[in-house]
Amino acid sequence: MHSVVFKNDAVGDLAHSLEAIDNIASSSENVTIFLSKLSQNYSFLVKKPNVEIKILNYNLTLIEKVKLIFFLFKNNINRIYILSPKNFYYFLPLIFRKTKFYAICINNIENYKRPGEFLRKFLYKYEVNDRGRIFKRESIK
Repeated sequence: MHSVVFKNDAVGDLAHSLEAIDNIASSSENVTIFLSKLSQNYSFLVKKPNVEIKILNYNLTLIEKVKLIFFLFKNNINRIYILSPKNFYYFLPLIFRKTKFYAICINNIENYKRPGEFLRKFLYKYEVNDRGRIFKRESIK
């Protein structure tokens, strides 16, 4: 089984996801983790024999988006974990219907949702980080 993890965000966010990434790496034969250039110096935190690290920009360029799509077509990916909630990633389930997508979704004040309800329907499973709640909430790990 080949899994992909999208975690191209800041170093602090990477630290919060280490336990989840370790669980993914332990349950998959091959894992490709996409980290941002901001986090690349900390890739040793997720390094395992079955893990390959790839580096992306924090804000994906058009070329990187096209390369990502080709990477997913070329490789037999069973599961994709969206741990960096960027809008582009939520459109991938529309193209890769046979792949299971697990994601973190965002709800914020003024009914802002990333992704919207329509795109959430295409995710296999997701957890919502409700930023609009004032009280202390459980970790989304």
